[in-house]
This record gives sequence, structure tokens and C-alpha cells, in this order.
Amino acid sequence: MDIEAFLALLALILVALFLGLPVLVVLLWRRVTRLTLTVERLDGALREIRAGRGAVVAAAAAGHESPVTGVPEEAGGKEPEAPVEQDATEEEQVQAGEEPSTPEDQSAAKASDLPPSPLEAALRRAGASGEGCKGETDGRQPAAARAAVPSRSGAQDEDRERLIGGRWSVWAGGAALAVGGVFMVAYAAEAGLLGPVGRLVLGALFGLGLAAAGEWLRRKPDPAVLGGLSWASIPAVLTAAGTMVLFAVVYSAHALYGLVGPTPAFLLLGALAICGLFAALLHGPGLAVLGLPGAYLVPFLVTSESRDLAAVVLYVLAVSAAAVALGRLRRWLWLAGAAVAGLAGYGLLFQLMAAPGDRLLLTLYLAASAMIVLAGFVWRHYPARADLFVEVDRAATLALAAVLLPFAGHLQFEADLAALMGETLVLLALPLAVGYVFCALRYGAVLPLALFLLLALQLKVPDALEALEALEALDAGVISPLPFDVQDRLSAFSAFMAVCAAGLVATGALALRHAASRAVLSGLAVCGALGVLSVSWLRVASWSVSPLFAGLALALAVVFWGVASRIGAPRQDLVGGRAALVTWLVGAVAALGFAAGFALEDAALTIAFGLLCPAIALVHVRYPLPALRPFAVVAVVPYGLCLLRDPFIDAAALGITPVFNLLLLGYGLPAAGVCATAWSFTRTGRDLWSDILQALAIFFVSLTLVMLTLHGIDPVFRFDGEGDGLRTGGLLTLIGGAVSLALARLSRAGVFDGAPVLRTGRMVVGLGGMIWGAATLFVFENPALTGAPVGDSFLINWISLLYGGACLLYALQLRMLRADTPRAYRLTVLSFACVAGFFLINLTIRSWFSPDRLDAVAVRSLEQAVYSAVWLAVGLACLLWGLAAGSHLLRKLSAVILVGVTLKAFLIDMSALDGLLRALSFIGLGAVLIGIGALYQRLPVTRRAEPPTSGDDGAAQGDA
Repeated sequence: MDIEAFLALLALILVALFLGLPVLVVLLWRRVTRLTLTVERLDGALREIRAGRGAVVAAAAAGHESPVTGVPEEAGGKEPEAPVEQDATEEEQVQAGEEPSTPEDQSAAKASDLPPSPLEAALRRAGASGEGCKGETDGRQPAAARAAVPSRSGAQDEDRERLIGGRWSVWAGGAALAVGGVFMVAYAAEAGLLGPVGRLVLGALFGLGLAAAGEWLRRKPDPAVLGGLSWASIPAVLTAAGTMVLFAVVYSAHALYGLVGPTPAFLLLGALAICGLFAALLHGPGLAVLGLPGAYLVPFLVTSESRDLAAVVLYVLAVSAAAVALGRLRRWLWLAGAAVAGLAGYGLLFQLMAAPGDRLLLTLYLAASAMIVLAGFVWRHYPARADLFVEVDRAATLALAAVLLPFAGHLQFEADLAALMGETLVLLALPLAVGYVFCALRYGAVLPLALFLLLALQLKVPDALEALEALEALDAGVISPLPFDVQDRLSAFSAFMAVCAAGLVATGALALRHAASRAVLSGLAVCGALGVLSVSWLRVASWSVSPLFAGLALALAVVFWGVASRIGAPRQDLVGGRAALVTWLVGAVAALGFAAGFALEDAALTIAFGLLCPAIALVHVRYPLPALRPFAVVAVVPYGLCLLRDPFIDAAALGITPVFNLLLLGYGLPAAGVCATAWSFTRTGRDLWSDILQALAIFFVSLTLVMLTLHGIDPVFRFDGEGDGLRTGGLLTLIGGAVSLALARLSRAGVFDGAPVLRTGRMVVGLGGMIWGAATLFVFENPALTGAPVGDSFLINWISLLYGGACLLYALQLRMLRADTPRAYRLTVLSFACVAGFFLINLTIRSWFSPDRLDAVAVRSLEQAVYSAVWLAVGLACLLWGLAAGSHLLRKLSAVILVGVTLKAFLIDMSALDGLLRALSFIGLGAVLIGIGALYQRLPVTRRAEPPTSGDDGAAQGDA
């Protein structure tokens, strides 16, 4: 990544952070405002419930209706005296402003025998919806009770009125006061009434007066705060307005009049911003919203020629620590999140502004930022116990990852290896240690680890191949293959990466033994160690074969297996133990794959990757863990990528020997391994992964047959040669049909009765062959359209092999299908066989008149006549066969053919033929049609047996 792109990336990140911070603050402020309004509504609803209960009791005491039964006393008879006396007592208590003294247990005891109590009735009438009791629609509810429960529309109007009059007006007034102070100073300057010092003193006095008024109102015995509208507190608004005026005065004294130098202005503005933050402890979050952005804007407002970052670094750390502490103290997560965003944004900005000597300062800044996050989000929130499992703290995890993000422009590989190790400790070791001790932050090292691997891939390390090419260009004739300085730097880089990998493995093993976060830390250790090994190979060996790195990968596989068997297996019943054990076992198999990738190439690499799937099966035999089964499917992916790279395994070394060649090894061995894995998994328990492996086994076996057949027919065949598209499509269609036919035969024999995937797989293979054949043979690679060579033999050529074979295979498959095969699949097979036969006849006739290339000669009259004659003979043969075999389907097919021939005679032959050919064509057609009619007139027709009548004892027989 060049420096321009890096600077552009950092600039975009900075812009996004500073633009997103106000938006985030506003959104969080609106959210808290809505929650505050909801609490106020609930408080009002509670007051209304109490008032409604008093009204109901009063109405009941007045004799309107019994509060217990809801029936007028005149109609319900005399009520017991005890409830009346109790109600009267409750009425007196309500009128006195006291809580009713009726015990809850007495109400519960009466609940089974009595209707709802007055309180329950009032709750129903004065619920959250604000509607009256829906059950009382007869107009007998007392007027006092109805008046005590306001309507929903009235409540909304009252809320809107309180919002506008009690909140917006207060904040609008505060803004007006602040702007008025600024305008007052501006008017004094324009009118020349006072000098610069006088104007600033006047503005400062006004700001101090507003702040003092706010503090005086806050200290009054009866604070001037509207009921429930704490966010619109008048003292807070006055204090905020005064702070804004003082901020403007200090900035004007520095930027406009030059009366205050950079250092005093910086200190004064910072002090005002921090005072605004701490004033939020007394006046609410409004001042925090004002103080934190103002504090972060101070370094941009003060201009100075000095490029010393130490003062700004200390200032940003102090402001952020104060904001995080305030957010924790008042439980304002949005304020702490905004402070974290400020730390991350300034970290990226410092990377752009730093001089070469500021590397240690920036490392300390990032470490201090992480400490601030841990102190504000973790310290005393969670006990420092590695064995205690708690849920993930997403806010703390994201905050820790955010403050470590500026390492994207900080990690460097220079001569000072100790500085690099220190930076790595802050970036990687710190979040790993935190995740080990505090389980709530176990995912905190995921982003730092990914960032570390990306940065390691971009480090300025000398390239070994480039150095060798430079030596070859110089023709220096040196004994050492690389210059000594390059060797030293490569050795230092390798040692650094080896220490990082060892630290990751040690952390994972230690977490596996003691920590509740063993699953996540084990995954980070395995992935991190493999990632470090891969990055080292890319930077040192530069994609070339390296036995050294292959040996390191094998050693890593042994270490992973040892950790899994010695430490993980005995602890698999602990929290996350099974997941951690699976991680180490899969890591061991993955390390074997990395070793193959580092040491092998071409055919050997493809075969080695193809054996990763059965390797997972062997591990599953030793440790039958359900979580291992998905990785057997994942292990097929590298092998599939190798096949996409070179479908012929190693095309240069393939040779012409049929069957026993590299294709058998490259396709046959992995296919056998997948089949064995599918069998092993199905034997131990059928699930989704065993079904997927069964499907993959069918696919790879079919693919093996396809490739062996293609090579056996044409050893020099490749997918990009002339005419190879037709042969490839046809052979794939034939192989799909052959495999599907074999599977249909096995299914008919009942072999797949307990394996629904295999029963479905045979149809999938057949459909795949038919779709491929329809696309290639019938449309895109049709030799009549493309002019591809088909051979000049009269009958034995590519047309008879491809089209005739497809027709025959799918016709045989139609007869092999079981009775429970879906009808749609049967019709698809029948249609494909018929279309393949249609193209077979037509293209064969065409090849008689235009050998090899079907588009070389135009269609003539004799060819048209041959088409009609041949199709007439085919239709007649289908009719005779259908009559002899009693097949209604064949007779229908003959009818379709004969109708088509008849239409061709009248629509095409009448104009395309002339002379004797036209006459013979119509004569022959007429004779055949008359002969068919005579044949049908002389054949006996068997009627279907009629159902027996009520008086018959047996089945009725039809007559001829």
C-alpha cells in the first residue's frame, strides 16, 4: 500500500469519525429523551390510576352502585356491612392523601369469590392506552370516575403541549441568550463603544452571569425545573449558555485580537470544556453534549507553530478519561462511547501528524487509551476471575477494538526490533490477556489479531526473490545466495513472527486449562498461529516451495494434536471444552494442509488437499464430536479450488494412457475418501452433514467417471480446443445419463431404501446431464449451427455417439425408474430422449449430404425428400411396435410423427420439391396413411371391461 493511499484511507476514517460523532450524540440524546417522556407518561398514568380509584370509591359510597358487585344497591339487595365499612375507610384514606390500608392478602383471599376490586376496575379504565373501561358501556359509570380518566387524544395533546412549552422553549431561550451575548460583543465592536479588552470583559461578565444564575437557581430550595422535564432544566440551560459565551470570548481573544497566546488559550478552552463535562454531574447530560465536542475541537481552534504532540496527547487523554469516568458514574453509555470515538479518531490523526521521533509517544498514547477503556468499561464491573463465565459485553469489546484501530498506521518493521515487540504487546497481548481474565471481553482480540496479520503482510521486509534477481542481474558471483543485510533482516522478521506464534499457542493452551473463555481463545490461538505461519511464508519464501516452512507446519500440527489430546480431551466437559477441543483438532488437520501447500505442487498438491476430508473422518473416529462433522464438508473446498485451477490435475504430465493415469489418482483417491467419510458419518448417525457428504460422494464419483471417459476417448482432449465444446457437452451428458441409469437400477433393487439422499441424488445427476445436454447438444454446440466437425463416416461419427447414446441411455433409464419416481421427472426423461432422437435422425441425414461439417452444403430437394421418407418410416415403425407391444405411448408418438410429416409435406415439400420428387413424396405419404387406416380397420379393438352390475357375480367381459 503506497503512502498516498494510506493517507487517503486515514483521512476518510477521520472524517467519518468526526462527522459521525455529532450524529451519534444526537441519536442517543433523542433516544434518552423518548425514554424520559415514557417515564413521565407512566408517572402520570399512576397518578390517574390513584385518582380514578378514589373517584370509584367515592361513587360507590354515594350509593350509585356497589364497588364490589357493580350492581345498584336497590336492585342487588342489601349488601353486607363489612365491605361497606371497608370501602368507607378506603375513601377516608384516599381523601386524606394516604395509601389505602387494605392488606393485599385479604384482596387475594376474596379474589376467588368476588368480582374485580375497585383498584382493578380503575386499572382497567386508566391503563396505558388511556381509554375508559370497555366493559362498562351502559352509561352507569359515575361522572367523577369518568372525569378522572382522560382520553387518549387528551393525553397526546397534553404531552405535545408539555414538549413545546416546557422543553423546546427552554432550550430555545438558552440558545437565544448565548447568541445574544455574542451579538452584544459584536455590536460593541461595530459601534466602537469599547476597546477589544472591554468587549471581551463585557462578554466574559455576561457568560459568568449566566453561569452564576444557573448555579443560583440550582441551589434554591425549590429548583426551577419543570415537573418531569429534567432535560429542560432552566439552570442547566443557563449554565450551558454561559459556557458557550465564555468559550467564544476565549477564542476571540486568541484568534481575533491576539491578546492570548496559544498555550493560555489552549489551557483556558480545555478547562472550560472539562468544566462543562463535570457540570453535567449537577445539571444533566445537556452540558456533557456541549462539553465533549467542544473539548475535542479545542486543538483545532488554537493555532501554533509548534509540532510537539505531547501536550495535545496528554490533553486528549485527560478529556477522554474525564468523559469515560462521567459516563460510567452517571451510566451514560453514549457519552463513554463518544469519548472512545474521540480517542480512536485522534489516534488516527496523530499517525498522520507524527514525526519519526514520536513513535514511542504514540505507542504510549494507544496503551493509555486501552487503559482508559478498561478502567471505564471493565474495572469493578466484572470480577477478575478467569474461570467465571459471563455473557459477552459488546460495548466494552467494541470500545477496546476501536482504540486499538489506529495501529493500522503505526506498526512498522525497522531496525528497532524492541519497539516492534512493544507495539505488538499493546496491540495483541493486551486484548488476549484481558480476554483471558475477563470472559466478557473474550472477543476483544479478534479485530486486533486480524489487524496484526494484515499489518505483518504489509511490513517493509526485504523480498528474497527480488534480492536474488538483483544478484543475477549484477552477475556478482558471490558465494552466499543473499546479501548479509537481507539475511539478517529476514532472520529478524522470522524470529519476531515465531515469537508471536509461540505466544499465541501458549495463550490458547493456558486458556484451555484454566479460563472460561477457552473456546474463543483457542480459536484465536489456532487461527493466529496458522496465519502467522502463512504470512511468514508469503514474505520470506514468496509463494515458492519451502521444505523449511513445511516442516514448521508439521511441527505445528504435532503441537496442536498434543494440546488437544493432553489438555483439551480431559477438560471437554468444562465450559466451552468441546468447542475448544474441536478447534485444536481441526487446527492440526489444517496445519497438515498448510504443510502440503508449502512443500508440494501440481498433482501432488491436488491429491493431498483431496485427502483432507478423510483426515477429518479419522479424527472423528478417535474423537466422535458432532462439531467435527461440518469441517469434513469444509475440507473439500481446497480440493475443489485445485480442480478449478487445473481440471486435468497436471495437464502437462497427464500422458495418453487410459484409466491408469493422474486422473485416476487426482479424482479417484479423493472420491474414495469422500465416500469413506460419508459412510463413516452415516454409520455413526445420520444428520445434515452426512447427507451432504453422500451428495458430494455421488458428485465426485460421477466427476471421476466423466474425466476418465473424456481422456479415454480423446487423450489430447482439452476444454479449450476446436470442437471440444460439442464433445465435452455430449460426453458429460452421456456420463450423467450412465451414472443416473446405474443409480436408478440400484434404486429399483432397493439398495437406497434407507438413504433418501442417494435416491434424490440419482435424479439430480440425471437432471444435471439433461440440462447440460440440452444447453450444449441442442443449442449452443449444435454442429448444424456452429459448423463443428463431426466426422465424415456414414453412420459412426460424433453424432451417432453423442446424440444416439443420449437417446438410448435416457430411454433405458425411463424403463428402470421405480413406480414411486415423481411424474415430473419421468416426463422430463421421456422428453429429453425424444428430443435427442429427433436431433439424431435429422443431423445424421444432414451429415449424409454435408459430411464432417454440417453447414458446408446447402439443403437441396433430395435431402428434403429423404427427411420426409425417413420420418415417415419412423412413424410407421413406432405405430407397428406400439400395436405389437400394446403400448399406448408408442401409438401416440407415431401419431405425432405422422402429423408432423403430413404438415411438412403440405407446408415445405410442396414448395421445396419439384418434379418427380414432389409427386413421389405425396404418393408415398398418401399410400402410408391409407395403409394405416386399413390396418386400424382390420385390427380388433378391445373395449375396457364394464363394472359389474348389482345382479352380476363376476366381472363383465367386453366384446370385440
